[in-house]
Amino acid sequence: MNKTITLFFLILVSVNNITAQCTTGYNGNNTIFTEALRTGQTFQVTCTGLLSTIVFNPTNPNVDDLRGQNVFVGVRLRDNAGAIIATATINGASNTDQWFNGATITADFTTANLTLTANTTYRWEVFETTDNIPLFLFGRNNTNPYALGNYFQDNTSISGADAEDWTVNVQANLSSELFEQEKISVYPNPSNGIFNIENEGSTTIEIFDILGNQITTQKATVGTTMVDLNGFTAGIYFAKITTENNQTQTVKLIKQ
Repeated sequence: MNKTITLFFLILVSVNNITAQCTTGYNGNNTIFTEALRTGQTFQVTCTGLLSTIVFNPTNPNVDDLRGQNVFVGVRLRDNAGAIIATATINGASNTDQWFNGATITADFTTANLTLTANTTYRWEVFETTDNIPLFLFGRNNTNPYALGNYFQDNTSISGADAEDWTVNVQANLSSELFEQEKISVYPNPSNGIFNIENEGSTTIEIFDILGNQITTQKATVGTTMVDLNGFTAGIYFAKITTENNQTQTVKLIKQ
């Protein structure tokens, strides 16, 4: 006999905006040459929240073009003691050769479900994964315009210098001012794409991605409303449910 399992989540009612986001990074145009097997930069974030992505936009004209060279790089995160705490995927893979001047490389950390703590030091690291070949992947600025961190080359800190053209994206905690508790049922969760949300009244359901971008919205009446995320990539999403009296609830959706 098949059974349907309904998961009940205790949702906190909040007036906070679901799109809260804090980013940190540095983009410049210095052309100092540097070469390393592992290139890193320490940084701090100003809010506590989930690490979503680290985006690189190498713009130095001398940056190595890895396309077609059978040379690949990966991206990972270290804590302040140097321990690896998460590794990213890039277009669904563990590494990429799509690194060149003018590229946009997005390292996705959403599946790691990693919370970064405000004002704590972390280090991203881009590392060569193929043959231990030193690579020129970033320009470097020796005036240290990003005051909250320092450039690393092969695990050695170069004080007073910064890697260029990177941004760390963190999704801030969604709720801090809490009023009451209500029950809402969401099933299945995780899901391959279809989520059912049971409502006790007329509501508006807005779906946001991990970066806080609204990707869909729909009206819902009393009963069960189907939310279809089949057209979107696997990862973490948030459903913001607004009642007729403008109270909001948020629930994390996990699409497999």
